[in-house]
Amino acid sequence: MFNPDQPIQSTRDDALGRAGFARSVAMTIRRYKPTSSLVLALNGNWGCGKTSILNMMTGYIEKLSRKSPPEARPIVCRFNPWNFSDQNQLISQFFAHLSTVLNRSDLGNQVKDFGEKLKKYAKFLRPLELIPGVKSAAELLKQVLESGGDALETFGKERSEDLTTLKEELNGLLEGQSRRIIIIIDDVDRLNNTEIRQVFQLVKSLADFKNIVYVLAFDKNVVLNALSKVQGDIGERYLEKVVNVPLDIPDPDPSKLKEFLRKALKDITKDKWDARAWEEIYTDHLDIFFRNFRDVLRFLNTFRFGWGLMKDDVNLRDFIYLTAIQIRFPHLYDEIRKNFETLVELRIRTWNISTAFRDEKRELQANQAIKENWDSRIPELSEIAKDTIRDALKTLFPELAAAYGGTEVGRHERVNWRAEKRICHPSFFNRYFKLSLEPTDFGQEELEEILACASDPEQLSRRLGELHGKGRLRIFWLEIEAVCENGSLSEDQIRSLVRILFTSGNLAEEAQRSSLFWALINGLNSFEARKRLLHEIVENPEADIGQVVCLLSDLQINRPGDAWQDQHPPESFLRRMSIDNFSLNGAQRLMAQRLFRIAENRNLANHPYLGEILTYWSEWPERETLEACIDLLMGQDDTLVETVACFFTKDLHPGSSQPIVSTGLKNLWSMLNVGQYEERIRAVYNSEAFSEYPEWKRLAVGHVVQSLERSQGTAEN
Repeated sequence: MFNPDQPIQSTRDDALGRAGFARSVAMTIRRYKPTSSLVLALNGNWGCGKTSILNMMTGYIEKLSRKSPPEARPIVCRFNPWNFSDQNQLISQFFAHLSTVLNRSDLGNQVKDFGEKLKKYAKFLRPLELIPGVKSAAELLKQVLESGGDALETFGKERSEDLTTLKEELNGLLEGQSRRIIIIIDDVDRLNNTEIRQVFQLVKSLADFKNIVYVLAFDKNVVLNALSKVQGDIGERYLEKVVNVPLDIPDPDPSKLKEFLRKALKDITKDKWDARAWEEIYTDHLDIFFRNFRDVLRFLNTFRFGWGLMKDDVNLRDFIYLTAIQIRFPHLYDEIRKNFETLVELRIRTWNISTAFRDEKRELQANQAIKENWDSRIPELSEIAKDTIRDALKTLFPELAAAYGGTEVGRHERVNWRAEKRICHPSFFNRYFKLSLEPTDFGQEELEEILACASDPEQLSRRLGELHGKGRLRIFWLEIEAVCENGSLSEDQIRSLVRILFTSGNLAEEAQRSSLFWALINGLNSFEARKRLLHEIVENPEADIGQVVCLLSDLQINRPGDAWQDQHPPESFLRRMSIDNFSLNGAQRLMAQRLFRIAENRNLANHPYLGEILTYWSEWPERETLEACIDLLMGQDDTLVETVACFFTKDLHPGSSQPIVSTGLKNLWSMLNVGQYEERIRAVYNSEAFSEYPEWKRLAVGHVVQSLERSQGTAEN
């Protein structure tokens, strides 16, 4: 399936994160209060997605308008002058199209009256030959009178209404009604110079009615060039006079562009996909080949078509490089296609020749000629871009790299090239040319809206769950860390967010949780507030005990063998947080008591991270409660099996359901005195009920029994 170079229709298809910008534009339009005409301009290069942004913006306007009563909802009129066949009547076509939109049956009488009167207004403009410059209604009226003939007759038939009066009536109709008219004019930069000037004269002079917002989309450089040719050297001043709000379309997030491309290529290449090669390709070379999303789509279409025909005859890495060059620099692609000898064959020597017979001076001259030859073929770009293209060529053709001073190529490399179907091997070069085809951020308003839910835990969890479903949760937490640095969160907001971290496991990534806690707790101004929050987490019955135990261990100031402490001896997490050992030890004692109570209720053994909990717990200063807890766990058959098994890792044999149990004896022995429980372990192992436990757990207990027997045999010897 090919990706046609068509704009997306809604935010569901937004792969580049432009929906936020479209929403901001929509909200700007909706919040604009004055009734005077407003002109917004979306400026972006060809292929940057202007029409896609307009589509998403329109969708947001419609969504935001649903909260308003029907009689107050804006009317959106899309006008694309490039789609009309008779460009000589652009202005009359505009008014005819607008009149048709305003005569819809679902619109009020006042709007329809405006549409009908607009037809009369358009008749006055029909005989005019518009001249450069912004004209007032009075000036246009004078030109109508001077034109005589049909225009003057029309003037009499319309009850002697002059143009100025008619325009005032139109403004009165618009000013008095609650519906705003939003007129979107796309593809302005596709028109010829005269037509571009007509569009801007239309917006500024002929149709600058009240309560109308114009949104124009164009490439500013193209429009300025056109206006300068028609207006002389005042093109930029003319544009500034017409456009009230210029908006530059932001460049797509490079990471989103890269991820879209990666997923698409992985889907196309399937079993031949090479993730490591892709990272090297994109990081080193490919990013400069894609200026916008249109370049990406054109690349994917060309790649997909060629790959389907040649996937068994080409190297994936080389084919990606070559297709990127074909799309972005077709002239360079053609130069590669025509220079087999320079790139592949010219430098091939007899592989067993002695180096004594080589003419090094001549080789240096030949290398210099090759470098100059290919440097002249590289497009005129910045030096960094030229270096990137040059590096891509050297990656494709190691012989060329050798000419630039790289490592000399030997026979072994050439043998590998053939096996890998590289373009640099003579047998495969021409196969690459069977076809020569032509070619998740957060705005401040949204963040504040979510934080406003802090007083309602259920609503906050629901909002974060929505972000998680849309893949935006990680970005939200990154924004929260940044906000914490500014100290702009209230104590209630901090408490609510910390509660979410430890009571909703899927609403924060494991790697983020501790760093988020440190950032949030440092947002509290007093030592007592930090201590109180830490104790609240420990005592919260809904907080996941595994996550809390992990946190308390991360906060341990003198953990033996801690890798972080080895790397950062001058500073500790606790000093940064201003929580002393006394407060931490108090929290650990509270947690130990809670864990013991859970064990008494026989709910601790079933925790999926029991092994980690016990291991972290063993590093806390007091061990009495831990030892009492282990006695409880080892006192019942079921909990004994769970406790022993939690120190082992279960995997499956490839292609079967048979478990492999990786030994965890070292961790188990360091955790508890297994010999103390030898009798209990053997009793469970030899019981009739033991066969009812899952196989991998039976294997784990069996490992322990065998270890005990080996230890006993060693002692006897």
